[in-house]
Formats: sequence, C-alpha cells, structure tokens
Amino acid sequence: MTCLYKTFSKFLVVLLLLASSFPVAAATFPVTSNADSGPGTLREAITFANGAPGVDDITFNLPGASTTINLLTGLPVITEGLTINGYTQPLSVAGTIAARTIVVELNGAGMAGGSTMFTIATSNVTIAGLAMYSCPDYAIRVGANVNTIFIWGNYIGTNATGTTPGIGNGGGVFGNFGGFFSQF
Repeated sequence: MTCLYKTFSKFLVVLLLLASSFPVAAATFPVTSNADSGPGTLREAITFANGAPGVDDITFNLPGASTTINLLTGLPVITEGLTINGYTQPLSVAGTIAARTIVVELNGAGMAGGSTMFTIATSNVTIAGLAMYSCPDYAIRVGANVNTIFIWGNYIGTNATGTTPGIGNGGGVFGNFGGFFSQF
C-alpha cells in the first residue's frame, strides 16, 4: 500500500508540474451592444477580462449602424493583459491611414469632466481600430511602471472617418514611459 501511495504521489506531482508549465489560454469577450453598460458592452467585456487569467481578447460584433458607444463614465481600469481590437468589427479594415476603415467609435461627450476613457494599469495591453473623441480628459492614460503597450491604428480626437475636426479630447494618450511623462 505504501509503495502504491508513493508512486501515485510522484505521479500527481509530475502532473501538476506539467500542467503549470503550459500558458493559460486566453479568453475572448465579444462586444455586441453599444450601450454604456450591461450585457454585451465594452464595459462588461473589460470587467470580465480583468477577472480572467492570461492576456485576453475583446472583439466587436455590433449590430448594423449601431457602432457608436456613447460613454457616460470612464471604462474600468485595465488590470490584466488585454487586446481590444476594433478591427474585428465587420466592415473594419486595418491598414495605412489612407486604406484603413474604422467602424467602432467611442464618444465621450457624456462623460463628466476629468474622466479618461481607458486607464491602463498593467503591461501587455493593445488597443487598436477605434475612433475615440470628445473625452473630457485623455482618451488613454497609461500608469507608471507599465510596459509593452501597443496603441495602433486608432483615430484619437476625431470620428471614424478621421476627417471631422473639432471633436477632440482633453488629450490623446498620456503616460509615464520609462520614467518620462509623455503626452501625444
């Protein structure tokens, strides 16, 4: 009996070591509603991603012409690795400025003064394929000691056409990058 117990114990330890050496699979959270909060919203997707291990994905599949999300408050602080990819919305196209098509818009006109759309408090975050405008503060604020942040292929301070002037933000992106505060 003792020999069987020792063999089983060793087997269990090896199995646990093997299981812990594999990366955690990323979860995908789809955004299917353009509401500020509730089921299928960007706010809910970020909340769920913050509670899931690993670098997760947020995708978009908003219905028809309902692709503008009118935010009333800043989105939840991003505390886990995450990719938010607006280019997953049907009819969106990643590419050079002349060739890209952005469909998903985040309108911050309803947010209170001093509010930021995205606040990033962790590393390994990507935000792509979104138009972010009318935010009272920065569209994106990156916290201190955060690295591996990719913000690409977005329109910041203008709508999805990239040509409407005067609907900017309090600022574009603000962060403490390598000990230097940067804004653009």
